[in-house]
Parts: sequence; C-alpha cells; structure tokens
Amino acid sequence: MELKQYFRIVQRKWWLIAVIVVIAMVATAVKSFYFTTPIYAANAKLIVNQFSGTERRHSMQAQFKLVFF
Repeated sequence: MELKQYFRIVQRKWWLIAVIVVIAMVATAVKSFYFTTPIYAANAKLIVNQFSGTERRHSMQAQFKLVFF
C-alpha cells in the first residue's frame, strides 16, 4: 500500500477516528473523576512581614516565609 492510499482511508473514515478519540476521552474522564482517589494534596501559605516606623527604610528587604502544610 502506498502513502496516498493511507491518506484516502483516513479521509473516508475521519468521523470514525474522531468518534473513537471522543469515546476514549470520555471514558478516561469518567474513570479519573469517579474511580480514582486523589493521593497527593498540598497547601501553601506566604507570610510577608510589614515594617513600620524606623524600619521603613528597609522596606525593600521584606522578610518572606513560605510555609507548607
């Protein structure tokens, strides 16, 4: 079979290929949503200290603290 024949087959059966892809996507989404339990979870909190008064000149050097739960 030549490459042109493969392209003709794909052109005639494009709707079948699209239907198979959509069915596979829906089946994967249903399986992922209903049957797979999440294993990993993460939370993060960013704490930024604010300076006041005489510490105002050091405001560019703010202290950051990242806390993971």
